[in-house]
Amino acid sequence: MDNLALESWIDTHKIMDRTLEGFWVTFNNYMKESPEEISLFFDELNLEDIKPSIDTIEYKTIFHSDYQIVDSHYSQQVISTLDIYYKKKRE
Repeated sequence: MDNLALESWIDTHKIMDRTLEGFWVTFNNYMKESPEEISLFFDELNLEDIKPSIDTIEYKTIFHSDYQIVDSHYSQQVISTLDIYYKKKRE
């Protein structure tokens, strides 16, 4: 996949928005399911102090021993990662 096709795919599927939304869904679930851990890591948690930021979006071809065809559906991945800043400090 060339860069223009990847950029179009990222825009079409709203990958940046979905990555950020996924972070907040996961973090909110974590706060509900593990409040004791939250209190260990955050003295006074203010959600406005948490700023996730997209770090990378990359297209990868993975060579699986079970799937010898490089262009198979199983070997293609788009991975998005983000950094999490808390009180302007990267966590």
